[in-house]
Amino acid sequence: MERCEPLQVLKKHKIRVTSARVALLAEVFRRDDAFSAAELHRATGGGFDLATVYRFLNLLVEKGVARSLPGPQGEQFFEKACVHNPLHPHFVCRRCGSVSCLSGFAFDEKLFEVEGEGFVVEEISLLLRGLCASCREASS
Repeated sequence: MERCEPLQVLKKHKIRVTSARVALLAEVFRRDDAFSAAELHRATGGGFDLATVYRFLNLLVEKGVARSLPGPQGEQFFEKACVHNPLHPHFVCRRCGSVSCLSGFAFDEKLFEVEGEGFVVEEISLLLRGLCASCREASS
């Protein structure tokens, strides 16, 4: 499957283009999973300050290019928010902290439009919590 082009996406969303941002966004688009800022920092070789990675990811969330997910200990996880990664629920393991995409349960964001009620939906999140298969097996 083709991937989104980082340079075009930055320009489209009026995000200042730098070589660091292009490299970080390329890694975001390469991934098919949810990840922490620290994981993105490591995956890109750590050539950027971790605080810069956090700020950039939060900017991507603000612009609708990425989604933010709450982790089991309150930390933030992220994922790309593009045509290659439709909105879907996630599973968080309460023991090991892994965050898994449940792509078999994808749904259309239009299902959540609230008309006539005066609400403006800005974010949709469905998060399931429990034990992943590995942790469940280890506790048996």
